[in-house]
Amino acid sequence: MTEQKQKLFRPSAASKLELCTKFEALVAANKRSQAGTEGHKYFAEVFRGHKTIDQISSIWRKRARWAVRTQKQHCPHILGVEETLDLYDEDEQWLTEGTVDLWGRNDFGRLVVLDWKPGQYMDHSAQGTVYGLMAMDRLGEEEVQVVTGYYGTEQVRSDLVSYSVASRRVNTLIERLRGERGPEIHEVNEWCSMCQLKTAGCPAWEEHRQRLLSTPGMPAELGLELAAIKSDPERLGSFIVTKKRFDSLIEAHGLEEEAKRLLEAGEKVPGLKLQTRGFSVVIDKQYAKNGEKVPLELEFTK
Repeated sequence: MTEQKQKLFRPSAASKLELCTKFEALVAANKRSQAGTEGHKYFAEVFRGHKTIDQISSIWRKRARWAVRTQKQHCPHILGVEETLDLYDEDEQWLTEGTVDLWGRNDFGRLVVLDWKPGQYMDHSAQGTVYGLMAMDRLGEEEVQVVTGYYGTEQVRSDLVSYSVASRRVNTLIERLRGERGPEIHEVNEWCSMCQLKTAGCPAWEEHRQRLLSTPGMPAELGLELAAIKSDPERLGSFIVTKKRFDSLIEAHGLEEEAKRLLEAGEKVPGLKLQTRGFSVVIDKQYAKNGEKVPLELEFTK
């Protein structure tokens, strides 16, 4: 039974692990994961035909209708709903398993895997690639349409991925996790808010915290231990007030808006880039600390 085996990684963590192999998921469920669990439950009931949209929770009906429209457009011929697929390495050794939200074929007969996500757009393409590789292995296909549906914002990302690209991307991650590509370091990235190491000794975040503490003009509250602030209501209130006022000051000066304007105009702002869909400014991981460009190790499906 696969549940008795040791997973090398969880497919849902693939996007995080590509950016930092030290990633460890938070133990406590947050609002996003709770919403995701609830949404998956209702969507699965609808796609399995166990319930109509009018029979599920009223607050989820609008999202379910959008999900059905998305499914009909991208994956009209369903083969499986919330089905567990396995991943094996090149030596046919079992690596992990993952539950694919929905998979099947489009009107042209192409294999499709569809994954539902709550909240704003984030790059989950690594997770989708793992699911796609699992599905291609199951059916002996050479390409798959990987579709991610963000029901909170009604956005859809769709990538056509060949078997060679998917296997190369997944095998690279496997080799890194096994330590076959040399030592790995902690990397600050957009998934850090979901990693328990961020507040539990991550050296990359400790470096940034110390840098903030040594910056002239930083509020005195930043000199306190964050754990101590959390356990002291008076300090907690003072810190949050200061932080919110600082954020408000940053917003009032329009710093991020100016950086976005410059990037959209084609100018370089070292350390920053536009998000994939151009909605906001994010940290550019291709920049090293000294501002020099460094090559990306992984090849991403576009």
